[in-house]
Parts: sequence; C-alpha cells; structure tokens
Amino acid sequence: MSHGVLGDTPDYKAITSQRIESCEDCKQHPSVTFVSTTPGAIRRDPRTKSAIHRLSAHIAALEEAEAQIRQTKLVAEEELALLRVRVAPISTCPNEIIAKILLVTYSSALEEAKDPTEILFSISQVSQLWRAMALNLTQLWARMHVEWNAKQRALWLERSGTRPLDVYLTIDDHRPERWVPIQSGDVFGDQDLFLHSSRWRSLSLRSCGRRIAEEFLGRLMRSIDLKSLESLTLLSFTYGPYNMITNFGERPESASALRHLILRDVEVKALHLAVDNVVTLRLSGIPEENDPRFWVRIFGSSDRLECLILSRLRYRRSEATGGGPAIPARTHLRSLVLGNGNGRRFFRYMIRELKAPALLSLDLYLPNCSERYACEITPMVMAFFRSSPLIRDLTIRMNYSIAIKFSTRYVSRTPRKRWFHLRISTSLISDTWHSISYSTIVMRHLLMNSMTNCWISSSLDPRFIGMMSNQTVGNCGTIPKDLNASSSTHSSMKLDLLRILSRISFAFPTRSRHLIDFMS
Repeated sequence: MSHGVLGDTPDYKAITSQRIESCEDCKQHPSVTFVSTTPGAIRRDPRTKSAIHRLSAHIAALEEAEAQIRQTKLVAEEELALLRVRVAPISTCPNEIIAKILLVTYSSALEEAKDPTEILFSISQVSQLWRAMALNLTQLWARMHVEWNAKQRALWLERSGTRPLDVYLTIDDHRPERWVPIQSGDVFGDQDLFLHSSRWRSLSLRSCGRRIAEEFLGRLMRSIDLKSLESLTLLSFTYGPYNMITNFGERPESASALRHLILRDVEVKALHLAVDNVVTLRLSGIPEENDPRFWVRIFGSSDRLECLILSRLRYRRSEATGGGPAIPARTHLRSLVLGNGNGRRFFRYMIRELKAPALLSLDLYLPNCSERYACEITPMVMAFFRSSPLIRDLTIRMNYSIAIKFSTRYVSRTPRKRWFHLRISTSLISDTWHSISYSTIVMRHLLMNSMTNCWISSSLDPRFIGMMSNQTVGNCGTIPKDLNASSSTHSSMKLDLLRILSRISFAFPTRSRHLIDFMS
C-alpha cells in the first residue's frame, strides 16, 4: 500500500554504504583530497618546498639581470647622447664639405703609404652619414692596383663610376703570377681594369725586374688606349723609360693628354723626350753614387716644360752621343730644381747651357761642396741669374758658411728694384760664430736693398739659437778677426739681429721650444 506517495522511493541503505566506502578511500589517500586543498599541507611537502625555492631563486636572478640591463642601457644612452653632441658639427655639415673632408683625409693618409682599402674602411666607420657619403663619392674609389684580386677590382670599378682612374702596377720578374703574362694576341688577357684604359688619368709603374718590364712597356703603349693619360710615373726602371719614350714618339696620339712625366730611380743612357705637351718633368737617377752608368742625354724636343726637377744625375762625354746633353732654350720654363746628388760636371753644364728667360723659381742643392767649388760656380750662377730677370724665389742648399758667402755676393750685386724669397739651408754648421757673423752681413745687404720679401728658412743647431738668445753678443764666443771687438760692434750686430727678427721668418721644424725662448 503506497499511502499516497508518487514514484519509487530512494534506497537509503545503498547510498549510505557508498559514502562509507568513499570515506575509507580518503583515509588511505589523504593527499588526493585534504592535502591538495590545504595551504599548510602544501608548505610541509618537501617536493613543493624545493620547487618553490628553485623558482624564487630564478626570479631573483632575472630581477638582477634586468637591473643590470637597465643600467647598461642608461650608460649607453648617455654615451650616445654625448657622441651625438660631438658629431653634431659633422651631421650638420653640407654634403659638399663632408666630401672635401673625406678627400683630404684620404689623400693625406695615402701620403703615408698606407693601404687604400684600410683607409676607406676607417673612413666608413666614422658614422652612417660618412659611410653613405664614402660609398657614393666616386673620387675615393678611383685609385686601383692591378695586383688586387678580380673581385676587389670589380668592386672599385663599380664604385668609381665614370671617374678618371689612378692605376698602380708592379712588374716583378720573380713573381710573374702577380700579373697576366704577356701574349702576342692579348697582352692583358681578361683583366677588367685594362678594358677601362680610356679612363686612366695617371699610371704608376714600378719595376722589380728587367726582362718582363721591357716587353711589358713596349706592348703597353701599343695595345691600350691612353688618350686621357695625364701623368706617368716610372719607378726603378733600367731601360724601360727609353723604350717607352720611343713608343710615344712612334704613336704621338697615344699621349696627347700627357702633362706630367716622372722618372724616379731609373737608369737611361739616352733619353729623347718626344712628347710635346709635357709641362712637368722630374728625373731622378739611380741611388748608387759610384755606378758606372751615367745619364748622357737629358731631353730633346719638348718645348712646353714649365717645371724641371733633376736629381742624382751624372754627365760624361761619350763619342756615341756626340757630346753632352741637348738643352735647347726653354722659353716656358718657370721652375728649375737642381736637387741632391747631381754630379759637378752635370751641374756646371746645366747652369752654363740652360737658357730660361721666364724662370721664376730656382733651387740649388749642393750640401757638400767645397768653398773652392762654390767660388767656381758663383760666376755661372750669377750669369744665369742675369739671364733670368724674373726670378723671385731662390733656394740655396749648401754648407751654411758657403751659402752665406755665396748669397752675400749674390745679393750685393742685385738691383734694388728686384725682390725675391731667399731660403738658406743651415743643416751643416761648422762654425757657429761665423754663422752668426755671416748671417748679419747678408742681412745688412738685404736691409740696405729694402728686400722686405725675404725669408731665411733654417734648421738651426740649438747652440746657434742659444747663442743668439744671450743678453749680449759678446758672450757668444771668440770674435772673428774680421770684426771689430768693440762694444759698438756688438750693439750694432745685436740691433741688426733684432731688426732681422721683425722682418724674417725662421722655420724650426723640430725645435719650436727654442724658438719660443728666443722670441721671448
């Protein structure tokens, strides 16, 4: 009988037994229920404690690293701000000025015989602006060496654009692998640089041998186009320059633009210059002073020379050449330098035979000549000076006392209306007191002739400067016999020296401290 209850009644006995079984399981595995939900139990568990300690240490390390990174960032930001202030003048410069700076830096570094690739890399590392400018400035990439590998040559050719090229080549008999062997059909093989020979502005060839150099130069003149070549430099050649000049004479159109010819440390027995447009000629003989081979003929036909520099040259009469060097009148010559190492015969011959009425600058270098030889060449130089009335710049490089005597005669016969720059080399001082007395004498001549545009450039001995800086000239040493020993003479010399200081520029390259003491 249901007593009015709808549906089935629950089985309370079955439900109670299930709950009892569940409680028994909880007693056997407490971590499944109570421990997993109780904080105190978590802290007491060894595995959990180890994990918490490990994670805490890791968090602390990360926080310390973050602090160090923030400090490094702060220092870097300060350095960056300082560098931005320093490079502000560079960053704000117009591109034209930056380009000039790059060119001047590059040129000055090249004078120290540095690798051009190293220079360019250093310039490019200054700043991003300089790097961009350097990569786009074609003038910086116009200097090339044939010995470079093909990849580097191609890179330089690409960056040089259409600029004229300055090419450097070393010919070495002992290392033929450094250049393309000469072949009858194609002298330069697949050298990409020679394909741009029409862009060559200057060519510098250095020879380390003779056999290959002779053949190379002969084929060079006949195989490539050098119509744009303005400057040619040959270093350490034996007979190459003679063959080169001969080839120029056979093909004058191949050197129509040549203006500057430099032959350094070369040996030629007969040189006939057949290039009519050359305005600068520099000849430098072999360094060996006692070498039996001599220069016997200098130049032949070019009449447009404006600058002639001769050093380490000899002259010996030879039946094969019919006498001495052929030196016609040089109507356009403006500057003449008879440099170090020239033989005495050669010097006398040049001074006696050369006619240059338009000469403006004369440089004489005879450091080791005797007084007798100086007296011998003085009339020749005076005659040459009279035949060149436009000379304004005179440099005398001799023994100091000889140079002073020479210049004294020179100046004493100079008309008052002529003025010039006088430079006297004083690298060899044998008698300090006589140096002072002779300098006073020549300075008196200069003052009397009102030559206010006169300089004496010197590398003076410290004794000379110290003696000149004394309070009285009489304390300098023994007075020469040709000077009066009275105090009036001393005062006169002192006054002359003081007057000289106000009108003459002394150049002391390595002794500026002595100069400051003396001027004070």
